[in-house]
Amino acid sequence: MHSSGEIDPFRHAKGAEIISLIDRLRADLTLMKIGAGSLDNWKSVPLPAPNRIAHPSTGTSKASGAAGLSAGELLEFDDALFVENAYRTLLRREVDPGGLAHFLTALRSGKMSKEVILTTLTDSEEGVRTRAVVPGLHRIVRWDRLRRKRVTGYFAGVFIDFLRLWTLPARLQRLESSHFRRGADLAHNADHLLAATARLNALAAADDERKENVRGLVRNLTELSESLESVRAELATRARAADLQAFGFAALSALNQLEAVAGVESEKIREELARLGAASLEERARVDELSASANRLGTEARAQFGEIAIALQNAGAQIIDLTSGLHGFAAEARGRIGTLDDSAQDRDRKLAGIMARRRIDSPEQARLLDAMYADFEARFRGSPEEIKERMAVYLPYIQMCPAVTASTPLLDIGCGRGEWLEVLRDAVIPARGVDMNSVTADDCKRRGLEVVEANALDHLSVQGDSTLGAISAIHVVEHLSFEELLALLEQALRVLRPGGVLIFETPNPENLIVGACAFWTDPTHLRPLPPEALRFIVEARGFSGAEITRLHPFPPSTHLAGGESAAQLNQLLYGPRDYAVIGRKPT
Repeated sequence: MHSSGEIDPFRHAKGAEIISLIDRLRADLTLMKIGAGSLDNWKSVPLPAPNRIAHPSTGTSKASGAAGLSAGELLEFDDALFVENAYRTLLRREVDPGGLAHFLTALRSGKMSKEVILTTLTDSEEGVRTRAVVPGLHRIVRWDRLRRKRVTGYFAGVFIDFLRLWTLPARLQRLESSHFRRGADLAHNADHLLAATARLNALAAADDERKENVRGLVRNLTELSESLESVRAELATRARAADLQAFGFAALSALNQLEAVAGVESEKIREELARLGAASLEERARVDELSASANRLGTEARAQFGEIAIALQNAGAQIIDLTSGLHGFAAEARGRIGTLDDSAQDRDRKLAGIMARRRIDSPEQARLLDAMYADFEARFRGSPEEIKERMAVYLPYIQMCPAVTASTPLLDIGCGRGEWLEVLRDAVIPARGVDMNSVTADDCKRRGLEVVEANALDHLSVQGDSTLGAISAIHVVEHLSFEELLALLEQALRVLRPGGVLIFETPNPENLIVGACAFWTDPTHLRPLPPEALRFIVEARGFSGAEITRLHPFPPSTHLAGGESAAQLNQLLYGPRDYAVIGRKPT
């Protein structure tokens, strides 16, 4: 088993053999597909000249050129190897795929012999220009040309075939040897493939087992670390309690020693009094009283020290419980501190966003930004005439909507420069617009359009229920967050009359140029919305019969020429740049 940083030479070699075998199989399949056509379609495609030519029997190679193979040596090759070396010897280059497919098909079907192929290459324009000198080729070409003559060709062919009968056993033997050699090569490659596959499977299984062992070790180390931490805390707590208990035991030991000393001293006094014999009864009685007092004091002191020891033991247990509680409280406090810290960071971010918006929302700054975005649209959106021509596609939906009346007009959200409102005005359809950009809103008002400068959601929120006949939002939803999009759909469903039309147009990310580049040209875009996803969201919020209309493909002059593959690329690269989801409020 090798570590992740080592390279397995066996595995590397077997992988190379497998890749080589797969490439050969793919090449054979390609030749089978290419060679299915007519034999008359062959045309040489020049490729680079080869460096070396391999010999079929010895496996050695020699440089191509004047010292190439002879005609007899060329005829010893079979199948693709014959065609490849014929090209290298006669045309001084590698065979092109079309030529290889053509001559392999002719050779395998029996329509051309090796001699005919050599003659064809020699007589081709490229062969005449090359003028390769190949020993023995002149005789083969001469006999083949003689065979092709109208009158004498038949008799010459019979004569040539008769002469070749003498070499037939040798050629058959070479053919049989070639077949055996190819069969042995195939069997050898198959054995290598099976062995390499088994080796790779074993390596994969061993690698999985090693990964699982590492995961188990990591789990065990984690559990052991947690156990050690718990034992360390418990030992620290017990050590503190043990210190208190040791103090109590030391106090009891000292008390016992004092009691023993008092008893010894009392006995000495008794012995001294007895020896003297001169003490009076009162003195003896007093001595007895003192002795009894000493005994009583010792008993009381022992009892008090015993109570102290018990109290110390109870205090140790309480300290252990208190320590455990403090650990729990500390963990909870750390969690609460982390939550408060996250909340504080979130609050700081929101506050920074609010302060940034306040700086931008100053009248002068906001006006400058609105003017810049108006210039941006003028450069990248297209001319007003072009946009009005594009907007005309929505007229039939509005003209056939009975919900649009003078009292329930169409509201165009994000009306911008007002091209769609002008189209509706020309068609005598009541409509008004709303836009946050003060520059474009003022420009629309100067042109006689009814436009309100406001936030779309704020404007919709103050409209009454069922007071609009249609709502359009052309290139708006890509500027909204998901929550804002849902809020917009909720308000739109409320203010539309039953049967009212909703039109959302947005860039089409199915077009790879739009999704990868054009969409991100506008720095205020948040994210592209795939057509099916937007239709699902519209229907999920209560609109019915939502349909997708793909719009504005690139002009045909930009399309790639070709067959089915080119058509697929044209659809992906130059297909519709925008699309619209059109839904209706249920009646």
